[in-house]
Amino acid sequence: MRVRFLALILLIAFLSSPVPTNRVDKLFLVYMAADNNLYIQGMGDILEMEKAKKDNLKVIALVDDKTGTRIEEITDREEIIEERKNEDSGDPEVLFKFLNFALSTYQANEIVLVMWGHGDGRNFKGREGKGICFDETHSDFLTIGEIKDVLSKIKERFNRKIDILIFDACFMQSIEVSYELRDYVDFVLGSQTYVPLDGLPYDEVITTFSESKSDLKTLSVNIAEAYFNSYNNGSQGNENVTFSVIDTSYTDEIKNFVNSIIPILISKDDVLSVREKYEVPMNEKYIDFISFINNTLDENKTFRFISLIKNLVVVEFNNFDSRFKGVSIYFPPYFFPINLSFFSDSGWEEFLWHRFAQ
Repeated sequence: MRVRFLALILLIAFLSSPVPTNRVDKLFLVYMAADNNLYIQGMGDILEMEKAKKDNLKVIALVDDKTGTRIEEITDREEIIEERKNEDSGDPEVLFKFLNFALSTYQANEIVLVMWGHGDGRNFKGREGKGICFDETHSDFLTIGEIKDVLSKIKERFNRKIDILIFDACFMQSIEVSYELRDYVDFVLGSQTYVPLDGLPYDEVITTFSESKSDLKTLSVNIAEAYFNSYNNGSQGNENVTFSVIDTSYTDEIKNFVNSIIPILISKDDVLSVREKYEVPMNEKYIDFISFINNTLDENKTFRFISLIKNLVVVEFNNFDSRFKGVSIYFPPYFFPINLSFFSDSGWEEFLWHRFAQ
């Protein structure tokens, strides 16, 4: 009887787990929040995706724009899989349904997910916090906490992480984001500063992914390099950009280090003047994390920090400003706590409180 009961439990577990119907080596997923003034850029990026090489690779996109919401497979043209009403791309349930569909349909060895849209720096209804995928019709956006919850459900359901997460959006490459997503994503690619309207060169990025026979770290570097080269007198002209790769497996060590230096930072009288030197242009809420620490601590502490950063920031491309080293941290010129784990776990929130709230 006990054996039958155990067999029944195993059968139920098997039936409740999604079984992908198609095997593919590589899966490139795009969550495109274009229900805003980036609508035209979204159309252009889809055309770039159509031109890319896709050997043993599927490109699946959720496109939310002014005309509605649809899931597409991008081959050499747009092939609509499912059309929906105009959904809210700032709703985490919409993101979950998209990822659940893609991973239920395709079993892939490697998965790259692109979060496409406006990044942090916008604000709806007085909400402050790290956000992306702003939907103007619904006045909504995805918080990093919501993305974390979605990726947690995906990991639980499919027993795997997202290999590479790319933020095709402004201001998203910060330590608190990578720390929040560390259990669900291996590598995070993005810019700590402004991203030009053309965003990623999708034909080059997807072709790089398709042709890659390298490990994920090398692939991440190659994708970041393709982005940078496209703006460095490349296919997308000449723009001042930053782009970096973060290995999330080292974010806990960074958190521990920050926690150890909080008393020192609290005791410093000049941190606000140092902060001003490394403020991210067009977004006063963020500063360069590396430059701030290097110019605040003594040599011994800085040496330890640099050794940790070499592991965290796999590569950093920058033709913009040498003050920016690849990763930012939330440090506005006022006290406004945000609901991300790094701030409580590292003691950074306590430091900000001492600077502004006393």
